[in-house]
Amino acid sequence: MSTSMYSGVAGMEAEQTKMDVIGNNIANVNTYGYKSQRAVFSDVYYQTLSAATRGTATKGGTNPSTVGVGSTLLGVQTMQKQSSFQSTSSGLDVAINGEGYLQVMDGSGNIFYTKAGMLGYDANTGYLVDMNGNFVLGNQGTTTGDGLQKIKLDNVGSVQAKAASATEDIDGTNFTISAQNASKAGNLSVNVISSDQMPIGQPVEATIANGTVTVTLNANEKFTSLDDLNTKINSALTVANGGKALDCGDLTISTDNA
Repeated sequence: MSTSMYSGVAGMEAEQTKMDVIGNNIANVNTYGYKSQRAVFSDVYYQTLSAATRGTATKGGTNPSTVGVGSTLLGVQTMQKQSSFQSTSSGLDVAINGEGYLQVMDGSGNIFYTKAGMLGYDANTGYLVDMNGNFVLGNQGTTTGDGLQKIKLDNVGSVQAKAASATEDIDGTNFTISAQNASKAGNLSVNVISSDQMPIGQPVEATIANGTVTVTLNANEKFTSLDDLNTKINSALTVANGGKALDCGDLTISTDNA
């Protein structure tokens, strides 16, 4: 009885791991460069109930009697298959057709590999970078110590990064939300919503995920001024960013009707 119970538990644990892998695949369905994974299982060692016997002059031998004790996770494989291509509005975005990865390097010289082809231009250095600010390596540019090269976009000219800004008309009033600094991390998408389900005493909540900032305002709280609103929004953003200020600096909401 104990063996059968163990086999059942082992199978359930292995199946739970498979569900975790599937859930991770679903969560990353819109993640550029992500490769899906699959769980691979193996049977567990067998318990011998009776040993094999040797044949005699009058009868043949017998095979051993064994019973398995469940299954276990053999490993999680990354599926290196070609994904579909998608057009973008950026002239620096690339996709790899077939095998291979983009090779990138951080500021400390560490090498990484990625399939995510959302590339950008570092206005401070002129180099081609990925969304994490790592230098994209290729066959032209400044050679590093190990023979790899950073790609410099000499033909970009005087293009300068600009701080993001957007204006929204609400009931005839133009509200403008703008970033303090230009950010080499790419465009920042900001959503501002209202909720009456937030606890009393928490005027603002912020979340940051995949380049998108979501600011939730407590519909049950009042703000004394735009300055008060901006201060509380940026405090919430600092908390959401692990205690650090955003690369784009403080966000400011202003209105031309103030």
